[in-house]
Amino acid sequence: MSSISFNINLVVLLLAVVVSLGISLLSYHRISLSDGNRKIVLLFVLRSVAVFIAFLLISEPILTLISKSTKLPAIAILIDNSKSMGIKDRLGDRKKYTKEIVDKLSQLKIHGEKKFFTFSSDVEEIKNFTSDSLSFAGGVTDIGGALRKIQGIATQENIKSIVLVSDGVYNAGENPIYIAEKLGLPIFTIGVGDSNIQRDLKVVDVLTNEVSYAGVETPLVARIESAEFGGNEVMVSLYDEKSEIAREKLSLSGGVNEYVLNFKFIPKEEGLKKFTIKIQHLPGEVTYQNNQKSFYVKVLKSKYKILIISGAPSPDLAFVKRTIGENKNYEIISYTEKRSGEFIEGNFNIKDAETSDAIVFIGYPVKTSNVEITNKLKSVIVSQNKPFFFLNEQDN
Repeated sequence: MSSISFNINLVVLLLAVVVSLGISLLSYHRISLSDGNRKIVLLFVLRSVAVFIAFLLISEPILTLISKSTKLPAIAILIDNSKSMGIKDRLGDRKKYTKEIVDKLSQLKIHGEKKFFTFSSDVEEIKNFTSDSLSFAGGVTDIGGALRKIQGIATQENIKSIVLVSDGVYNAGENPIYIAEKLGLPIFTIGVGDSNIQRDLKVVDVLTNEVSYAGVETPLVARIESAEFGGNEVMVSLYDEKSEIAREKLSLSGGVNEYVLNFKFIPKEEGLKKFTIKIQHLPGEVTYQNNQKSFYVKVLKSKYKILIISGAPSPDLAFVKRTIGENKNYEIISYTEKRSGEFIEGNFNIKDAETSDAIVFIGYPVKTSNVEITNKLKSVIVSQNKPFFFLNEQDN
């Protein structure tokens, strides 16, 4: 609903009328207003209106436009979509119970809106929500982050309360209790699953380099969590896409504990490669779904071949070779031209250019350079779209 109001002092309004009429009368009081002279009347009216408007503008009236809209209150329904919500425990199938709960919440009639959100590591609003929208595939449970997300949109969406459906076990982000205390919104929780500690083994996280080199040893750190398996030993293995490539034995203590295992592996082939950490299954685990975790590593060539061609020995040549040579992953092939057009290292082999990963010219070519060789190098660079760097040097 919209409304417009014009605010001005009544005294100022009356004064504006008097002044406008007075100025108009002074302007036309000597002119006779006969019946046939209606133009004078029109001019009198126009001048009065013009002076009246000018006086109002000088007095700075206030024009107010008020727009009102009514938005119904909303309830944010937060549903834990992590893997732990899809397991079976002593009380039954959590996935089944969770879907039954959200189906009832969907059918619940309230005065306002229901907004459904699923969360794991992040929060996602589901517009046309059904129980089939739940995948229970999330790797972590960040309840605190989900509450902060709702806090950020609460004013804009007119959210007045939160319904939280979860097993209550968070393994990422802040403690949700502290966030809930500062939230300023009522939170109604619906617990799913057995609240007692479940016997379980879990791969919590895997840390390694995002980029590695073929044939080069790469470190890896795996975080493993055990609950109520004291006195047992398990094997934790690392697999590539074909077979097991490393393993570590882990002795478990009683209660709930977290362990850090260090692995070293050597990628064999370049490309985007998949690796997996797996924990040996033990009888009595609440679920085997979290006993493994996969990750990807971009594996690059172990040695990058750099071809350097110089027009003559120089400090720049020595500097470039020394700088590139400090990286063990680079192999340098160098040709330095003599005044005769030949190379110090011997006959030039065009295959070195064809198989190199990058080509560097330092003060090359010069006047005495072999035209046939330079043309072949140009052809290789253009046809193979070879990375190329040119460093100019002035003639000595």
